[in-house]
Amino acid sequence: MCRSPRRTAALLTVSTLAATVLLAGPAGADGFDSQPSVQHSNNTYVPRIVVTVTRNGVRTGATTTGAPSTSYAHPPCWYFPSWEGPELFDYYDSGQASRDARHYDGGPAWDPPAGYQDHKGDGLDKGQWWSGMCSSEYWPDDNTRAFLDYADQWFAGHPTIWVAAGEPNPNDAAIVIPPEVLVHIAEGFLTLPAPTLAHNPTGNSVVNLPTWVWATDESFAEQRVRAQFGANWAEVIARPVGLRLSVDGPARVDSDCADGGTPYRRGTAARGTSCSVTFLKSARARTVSATLVWDVHWEGSDGTNEPLDPPVAPEVGSFTTQVDEVQTVVDGTPAR
Repeated sequence: MCRSPRRTAALLTVSTLAATVLLAGPAGADGFDSQPSVQHSNNTYVPRIVVTVTRNGVRTGATTTGAPSTSYAHPPCWYFPSWEGPELFDYYDSGQASRDARHYDGGPAWDPPAGYQDHKGDGLDKGQWWSGMCSSEYWPDDNTRAFLDYADQWFAGHPTIWVAAGEPNPNDAAIVIPPEVLVHIAEGFLTLPAPTLAHNPTGNSVVNLPTWVWATDESFAEQRVRAQFGANWAEVIARPVGLRLSVDGPARVDSDCADGGTPYRRGTAARGTSCSVTFLKSARARTVSATLVWDVHWEGSDGTNEPLDPPVAPEVGSFTTQVDEVQTVVDGTPAR
């Protein structure tokens, strides 16, 4: 979702107008264009948020499962060069601004920026008007309301401004992103994988014999995402704490699975785990499915440490096994 009028109305991205303009799709009859923020992401005037993702093994003795990866995101809102001096003057002097305001039920938000007449003859060699743009590209899709509220507040405090040639990028001074906003960026980069499952017996399972199940060290791993801009940062930490099992047939399921289940070791007692499936009938194929149980919270440079909701529909891992029934014959002969 990108919220900004096109160049012919770009200065009108203040709170009143922003609340009525939704630019998530192609240009339409309303006269506004979508400006996907990806077009701006690599331009020098857009500040970059550094996003670092790490994965760390959780079980005792498990090692880090991969080197940290670094990505970049743009802020939710920023300034971009929008109008030349004569364009902006003509937009108001021609009456087009008033017509647009009536069409969109505009009010004071459609008033011209201070000093717009002073630059009616100034070309790009003199400077340019810069306007605000907000994009939810890096904001979680399930938290649109929070994005819209943030965008409205940002537009209200960042009107269109004149930047003279040679002056620094206004984003250098205008952009301050607090941890409570950076956490949304971090959430957008958080990926919680499905568990990769191991089991024993590794071949066919047997009726009434527990089949051990556990998540591999590589998949039972803590996920950390840190979003940092300047001195401010927010980090989302998702730690797996268990495993939930289910089976597509008759079976007893022990799904305590603390710490993702116990990896099988030769010589361990058959019931030495609290994460197993005991099949009750033979079958050509039975599928065991599992999801990781996550504990999620976030921390910030301002000392914040608060819980976050775990995923509503976690990713599913599974394996399929044949279930055999072993026949035992008892003939009454005493065992020797």
